Amino acid sequence: LPFRDLFEYNYNPSSLTSFRVDKVSGDFATGSKTFDYSGYQWIAQKKNNTWEIVWKGQEIPLCSDMKKYEIPEEIYQQCYTPE
Repeated sequence: LPFRDLFEYNYNPSSLTSFRVDKVSGDFATGSKTFDYSGYQWIAQKKNNTWEIVWKGQEIPLCSDMKKYEIPEEIYQQCYTPE
């Protein structure tokens, strides 16, 4: 799996750790990572044939971040601009 290397993994039998790929479009992908009782959404970009996480968070991403990394709207679905 090309996305497995994006996440550090430490075996701990008392906690649940997983990641999910929700969508891949061109050189971008999005999904989620869950660990213990928490987690976050991530967006990765393929650069030089290697996937790198360019954004991760628990909230809707900032539109300025999406524009900065030229992430297609079909990957992030929605963003917000603080007022």
